[in-house]
Amino acid sequence: MKKLILTCTAIMCAACAMADVSGSWWGKLSLGVRGSLRIVLNIETDADGSMTATMQSPDQSERLIPATVDFCDADSIAVTIDAVGASYRARVAGGRMSGTFSQAGREYPLEMLPGDGAYARPQTPQPPFDYAVEEVTFSNPAAGNTLAGTLCIPRGADCNTPVLLLVTGSGLQNRDEELAGHRPFAVIADHLARNGIASLRYDDRGFGESTGNGSSATTSDFASDAAAAVTWLRSLDRFGSVGVLGHSEGGTIAVMLAGNPEYGANPDFIISLAGGLIPGREILVSQNRRMLMLSGCTADIADTYCAALENIWGGNGAPVDISKLPDGLRANLLVIPMHTSKSPWTKAFLELDPAKYISAIECPVMALNGTLDCQIDAGENLSALDRGLPASTPRHIVTYDGLNHLFQPAITGMPDEYSPISTTIAPEVLDDITLWIRSLSAR
Repeated sequence: MKKLILTCTAIMCAACAMADVSGSWWGKLSLGVRGSLRIVLNIETDADGSMTATMQSPDQSERLIPATVDFCDADSIAVTIDAVGASYRARVAGGRMSGTFSQAGREYPLEMLPGDGAYARPQTPQPPFDYAVEEVTFSNPAAGNTLAGTLCIPRGADCNTPVLLLVTGSGLQNRDEELAGHRPFAVIADHLARNGIASLRYDDRGFGESTGNGSSATTSDFASDAAAAVTWLRSLDRFGSVGVLGHSEGGTIAVMLAGNPEYGANPDFIISLAGGLIPGREILVSQNRRMLMLSGCTADIADTYCAALENIWGGNGAPVDISKLPDGLRANLLVIPMHTSKSPWTKAFLELDPAKYISAIECPVMALNGTLDCQIDAGENLSALDRGLPASTPRHIVTYDGLNHLFQPAITGMPDEYSPISTTIAPEVLDDITLWIRSLSAR
């Protein structure tokens, strides 16, 4: 799922009578049915009275992006964030900032209080590590790019130690698959290493320290990068079996590598974490229907909207009357054709059918989903995998009650819950992955 875009700021303001705003401030920006985002403003006052600051949305990433302060006095502050066409105007009084965040013609009330608004992340690994960590690079000759990653090697590893390649989900992400302040791939890699399993995780092409053009890449292009990573791991002659673990779109990529010899990866085993295992068009429509229902829409509204989506994305159904849809949903339907036409990834994903890869998989497969996953429906996708695999293909398919798309214990499963939940990945999921990999070595 593509992330909402909010960023911000390096702030300068004149040395005048200014409110004491030095330090960190945070507030929660309500986006209606799309949930909410934390906004954090960190301000420093220099000796000459000038001010610098950064502003971020930690629910999306830890990245800090510059902007400009247009005005600052004893009781107010004004910030413009040109990179995203946004601004923040606020009164400063009583130990809080009370104002309006504006973007793309819309205004959102935003009240900020002292503090960084940080949520606990107890599973995020902290050094010193009880295993070796190597920063590495490898190339994908087919694309002409260089991918940067982190190799975690357990203590006492040898040529029989299994190694697992970690492949991120949709949207450009770093090697930790950082999302909503969580770093799930760092947590997985740490758990694997502490249990005798090596791993490689890497920044997506064109993101972080990896080169290449990620903005025009399709799922097949990202699969090509993953295949190059498998080839590189085998070339090291340091490990035993080589597996692929993918989350979300990464799970789709795992079955593509296992079911299509043309990629040249031929993994020894694969693990799909909430992987998309039904046709791409069905995944996107299912996502929309479930999120609309969870947002309070009636079944009639959800069905009408999704029927219109199917027509836009190549369906052959009868014309759909959208006149009774809420204004916001009608507006979305009007812009989707333009966005689809400009997105190579979306156009390719709509035509992607994992069934042709699943039917050719011979290596052992593990597939996991949570019942509260509103992005990849557990029942639809796991059933499709189980039906499509050859009868002789070993499989271990698990559905976890009450877990969301990130495998966190959740209430609704909606993305706005990702940040407040302190658990990055339910411990039973990590344990099950480790035990299954070990069971393969015992065969």
